[in-house]
Amino acid sequence: MRLKLTHKALEEVKLAKAKKQNVEGSKQTNASIAEEAGVSVRTVGRFFQIKYVSSDSAFAIILALGLDPSDLEFEQYRDDSEEIDTDENENFYIERPPIEAQCYKEIQIPGSLLRIKAPQGFGKTELLTKILKEAKSHGCRTVKLSFSELAEDQLRDISPFLSWFCNNISEKLGISPQSSQELQNINYIPDCKNYFQQNLLSEFDCPLVLGLDVVDRIFSYPIAVEFLGMLRSWHEEAKSYPVWGKLRVVIVHSTEVYIPMNAEHSPFNVGIEVELPEFNLQQIHDLAQRRQLNWDTTEVKQLMNIVGGHPKLINLAINKARFQPITINKLLEVATQANGIYHNHLQEIWNNLQQYPDLVDGMKTIVNATQTVKLEDEIEFKLYSMGLVKLDNEVKPRCTLYQQYFSRRFRSI
Repeated sequence: MRLKLTHKALEEVKLAKAKKQNVEGSKQTNASIAEEAGVSVRTVGRFFQIKYVSSDSAFAIILALGLDPSDLEFEQYRDDSEEIDTDENENFYIERPPIEAQCYKEIQIPGSLLRIKAPQGFGKTELLTKILKEAKSHGCRTVKLSFSELAEDQLRDISPFLSWFCNNISEKLGISPQSSQELQNINYIPDCKNYFQQNLLSEFDCPLVLGLDVVDRIFSYPIAVEFLGMLRSWHEEAKSYPVWGKLRVVIVHSTEVYIPMNAEHSPFNVGIEVELPEFNLQQIHDLAQRRQLNWDTTEVKQLMNIVGGHPKLINLAINKARFQPITINKLLEVATQANGIYHNHLQEIWNNLQQYPDLVDGMKTIVNATQTVKLEDEIEFKLYSMGLVKLDNEVKPRCTLYQQYFSRRFRSI
């Protein structure tokens, strides 16, 4: 979870900084604050510039200045696709072997196509960031492109979409086409292929690793079939033409693919797919220790009994316990109440669901089921992508927290 101060909160923090400076008689620089808070100087700079930093870093800086985080106002960034500040998050990334090693190996293969799938809040973007960092360490050029940035008019027609696609990649690579007209002429799939081959691949000896995040943003639009078919064709081109072997593509998405596509044109049945699992007991214990919590196995199990190994829910609990002295029993006792750790998260999910009556009906059916239920594939896939259900041999709520919360919600309407 990433936070930034409101302008009002920034003024309170500046006053606290000045007060601390007067009391201690020494200038409070970004470097001195960073040292006391245990974060990087760069992170302190971002914090005071009202830019997003991790909640851990924000709370640590505030505590170092003698303030209580609960007394300040923050804005929370909820988009999983936001660029991660690797300086401040590297020590808190929990590996899920052998996934990372498998991904690092795959992107070294010419023309490889890697797919990462998991619900929202499972750390897909963090993994993508690590993959691109690893690729760069091997001399590859890297680009991360989030489809969450697409405007509605760029989704309705393939021409503006391809123009956005090529333009953004060129900018991130620092490549200027020979003329502005060259990018304006990218209207169809062959135009895009020619632009890539001539401007982004042929002119360079080193490979290009392209990380495409939040790709499910386009799944419900007609452009999806053309674009995804293009990625598949590029993967196939690499088998015969070395220039296309320089391109390696990572596709990141939350939901299952419910697009009707010819199997020979789909990128979802070639390459390899990685599905991020929940955290296990040892991983949660490791994460708690990294954040200076002395939880024992019993306490970790208590948390898992309520939220399973859902990474986002685990992190919310650990952040709360780290900065406010509270027992795991008390933390879980008030979890869904107005002052509880999951209240805002659950309210946000409920507000999102209410925009889609079919998803509300689907979740209600699942929560109230006394035997195995089967819903339309698209409904199940969307609820899965939101992290609300598991899709094993049957569809069911992902954790006890969701079962209890939605049962109570549906009884009240």
